[in-house]
Amino acid sequence: MPLGAALEDFGFDTWERKSAVLRFMSMGDIQVAKGHTFKQAPGDKVLGSSDHGPILVSGARAGHRFVALGFDPRDSDLVLRIAWPLFVLNTINAFVEEDTGYVSSYRTGEVWHIAVPGSLSTVSLLEPGGAKHAVPVSDGRAVFRGELAGFYKLSGGADDAPLGEFAANLSDLDESRIAPQKELLLAGKKASAVSIAQVSLRSEIWIYLLLAVIAISLVEWVTYHRRVTV
Repeated sequence: MPLGAALEDFGFDTWERKSAVLRFMSMGDIQVAKGHTFKQAPGDKVLGSSDHGPILVSGARAGHRFVALGFDPRDSDLVLRIAWPLFVLNTINAFVEEDTGYVSSYRTGEVWHIAVPGSLSTVSLLEPGGAKHAVPVSDGRAVFRGELAGFYKLSGGADDAPLGEFAANLSDLDESRIAPQKELLLAGKKASAVSIAQVSLRSEIWIYLLLAVIAISLVEWVTYHRRVTV
């Protein structure tokens, strides 16, 4: 990363609050003893600047992403602030999530944030049905709402080079867990063991009454046709 002008006693006058690297961070009161500005190259993104130029830049070189600070953190009070561990964790997460070579799986019916090279402003997304969409990229994420299950292909750049492939399906991780549970909770209470009731035969009086009516009707029918009760 080419260095620019040397600086002394400076700090962050502006920073990209929506950047994944600076998420949940306030950089306005950080003091730096010495450092340099950067000479920004095409495709680089300035995440933080002093009044004299960029001092925090992200970008890619030869297909590999980077985040560069224009000063040694030990020459500042950044390492003494809670922003420092957040900055480290956010940077690690940004690099891990940018791995587009990983074939991931998304759930249909949701808005997807697909990791793509941060130097691109748009990418092409080929759906399983054959439809192709131009998808905008925001902070290294292609944002798209997927409705179809199947395999999707990403491509982008000047030559529309392949960027990766991922799957989408209808499954739900929680619903797919079918392993038996050691305890069953019902309304927040532990369920007791199931007791098996003994099967008993019940005497139904109406059955016998029905049989008696049928028998009387049969006797009356026989005696009538034999002229006994005529």
